[in-house]
Order: sequence, then structure tokens, then C-alpha cells
Amino acid sequence: MQDALGICQWLVIIAAVIYALRTTVASLVFLKRAVPWTEAVVVSVWLMMLELPMFYTVGLRDAPVNWLDGIAIGLYLSGSTIHSLAEFQRHRFKTNPVNKGKLYTNGLFGMVRHPNYLGDTLLFTGWSLLTGNAWILILPALMLSSFVFGHIPRMTRHLASRYPQQFPDYAKQTVRLIPWVY
Repeated sequence: MQDALGICQWLVIIAAVIYALRTTVASLVFLKRAVPWTEAVVVSVWLMMLELPMFYTVGLRDAPVNWLDGIAIGLYLSGSTIHSLAEFQRHRFKTNPVNKGKLYTNGLFGMVRHPNYLGDTLLFTGWSLLTGNAWILILPALMLSSFVFGHIPRMTRHLASRYPQQFPDYAKQTVRLIPWVY
């Protein structure tokens, strides 16, 4: 039993390390604006609120690694890949001077307006499943709610005002977050 518990703990720790590295690279390479200290503190507190329950509850897990852990790892890796690839694609587009002032509507952004949010939702769902505690699924549900009711409406207003010629057609052709659903 101890070996299975150790494996689950390591999976959650590895997920945290991958997430931290990915977020650091994304912040240093892809983010094109200065981040105020207040935003950095709020984001750090939010991430601690998400990660600490995962670390705590995985220590309580007494079940061995199972097929659900395979699904969890798949969701985590898929979400991480979707988010990172979307940011990389947008970064390549935005760094080309020919595209200055244009809305990026290709790659993953051609299928979903917010593939980065979709990726984070999948990532945190998988990460939460790794803990083996169903209550921790509240965390990605809260994250998804913040995207649907806060971030996406705010970004929609921002994109509509920044790209008034391009955004209406783009919005008609793409879903906001979840392909074929929303």
C-alpha cells in the first residue's frame, strides 16, 4: 500500500513542477505586458489555494494507482499541451511585425477563442483527479466558473473593442471555450 501512495504523491508533485515550469516560461516569454505586484500576489494566492488542497488530500489517499489515474494524467498532459501550444502559436504570430494590430485567429485559436482557458480546465481537472479525492474537483469547477462568468466576458468585451473589424466574424466562427458546446 505504501508504494501506491508514494507513486500518487510523486505524480501530484511532478504535475506541480511541470505546471510551475510551464507557467514561468509562459510568463517570461509569451506575456507582453508588465505584471503589477498586486496581480502577481493575487495569482500566487489563487495558485496556492488550488495546489495546497491537492497536496494535502493526496496524502490521505489509500487506493492504489488505477485506470482513473491514467485518465487524470491524460487530461493533465492534454491540458498542459493545449495551453502551451496555443500561447506559442499566438506568440509566433504576434512577434511577426506584419501582424501588428491584427487579431490571431489561426491554430488552436481558430477552433476555440480561449484554448488557454480550456487547457487550464483540463489540466486542473486531471491534476485534481490524481489526488483521488472527489471533493478536490471543486477546484477546477471554480476555475471553469471564473472563466465562464468572469474572464471570458471581460476578454470578449476587450477583443471586441480592440479589434472591431475582425472580432465579430471571429466570434461567429468560433466557440468560446469548449468545442461544440460553449
